[in-house]
Amino acid sequence: MGTDQKGSDQKDTFYLPAKRSSDARIEDSAKRLAGNKVLSSMLETMPGGAMVLDPNRQIVASNRVLRDFLELDKAEDALGSRPGELLGCRLPETSLGGCGTSEECRYCGLVNTVVTAAKSGETKQGEGRIALK
Repeated sequence: MGTDQKGSDQKDTFYLPAKRSSDARIEDSAKRLAGNKVLSSMLETMPGGAMVLDPNRQIVASNRVLRDFLELDKAEDALGSRPGELLGCRLPETSLGGCGTSEECRYCGLVNTVVTAAKSGETKQGEGRIALK
């Protein structure tokens, strides 16, 4: 789950802020999403893998398609991770801040799509390549 790295900011990284949500905040967000039957149903009926991220780019919900693809036993196994960390990208290991904070992350379609969607408040679609371990 999260690492309580609350004090980190962008100047600690090559790209996005390293700041992470506390475990308690991740758990609270996950419970609230799970309690919303409409959002839970929408997430689970998506034909592809899907995840919901908090403002610090950490996973607070994921659907069964994604968990099956990644061979995760339960939803909690994904909580608090960032997308690249969960998907097996090697770049989070090269930077103390994890996914989205290394120099190469500037060119990641996944990270940039998440950032663009968050800034615009609109649904965005993009492509990305994962530098697998």
